[in-house]
Amino acid sequence: MIETAVQHTRDTCMRLALVQDRCFAHARRAVRVVLAAIPAAGGFFAGLDTTPGVLLLVLAVMFYYFTASMYEQDGERAFRAIPKAICEVTYRFGPGGFTVNTGGEEREVPYGDLYALVCDGEYFYLFINPQQAYMMRAASGDEQAFRSLLSKKTGKKWRSVQVREGFIQSMRKRMRAGQSGG
Repeated sequence: MIETAVQHTRDTCMRLALVQDRCFAHARRAVRVVLAAIPAAGGFFAGLDTTPGVLLLVLAVMFYYFTASMYEQDGERAFRAIPKAICEVTYRFGPGGFTVNTGGEEREVPYGDLYALVCDGEYFYLFINPQQAYMMRAASGDEQAFRSLLSKKTGKKWRSVQVREGFIQSMRKRMRAGQSGG
């Protein structure tokens, strides 16, 4: 039997939201680009040497910038919704499924209920749908055996995802650090 756990913090909630965004929010990102492109195109057609053209282009850039980290809002909402009693979650993996223990309550999850298996190198994410996942650190012991067990039991392949920040997120973080430090 394999056991592992996670202590949910603001950082883990943000990381889970980022992984969810990278894996399943393709439509949301496409809509963002299209909605930013509309005023940008209007600005170019109006002419960048005109006030309406410049304003439309600025509106497009601002819209894109302010919606670039929508996953952060998702992560913050998730963190605020977690009762302190269930911040630590433990998992036990057996032959037919795994047991999730949160705040003393146990729930059995059959392997067949899993929607996707995702790994970012530090954490495993067992998605039960595109909006919800169980998150855990790499299992103590043989990580490859854990991956193999879940692939075999679910019939799903592991998906790897990068959790690097994008350009806008890193700019935003630098700006926050500059504001708090200066």
